[in-house]
Amino acid sequence: MIVISPYNEIILPCYHFANDKINIDRPIGEIRKSDKIKHFLDMEGRFTFCEGCTVNCYFEPSFAFPTNLYAISSLTSKFKYSYNKLIKQKIKKLSKSGSDRKIISKSESN
Repeated sequence: MIVISPYNEIILPCYHFANDKINIDRPIGEIRKSDKIKHFLDMEGRFTFCEGCTVNCYFEPSFAFPTNLYAISSLTSKFKYSYNKLIKQKIKKLSKSGSDRKIISKSESN
């Protein structure tokens, strides 16, 4: 997904953590091939500020009611997003809180 500001800039890496911008002064297809875009794509979800992010994608509401081919083709990403947000993050939190309890009980027993 590309976030474009009202000032004709691509905002990177996302709307919520705009750390960099690229002026749209040439075709977007050309910009997408740049090293800067490739770097941000490689780092997608790996920045420290991404850890634990539960911000809903602002793109999803426009496809809340599938009425066209784009909505149908977005279903895979919806399932993946839902799994990561609703299941995987909760499992991660539960396993972390369980390991925290083990650390606390070890320190209390000493």
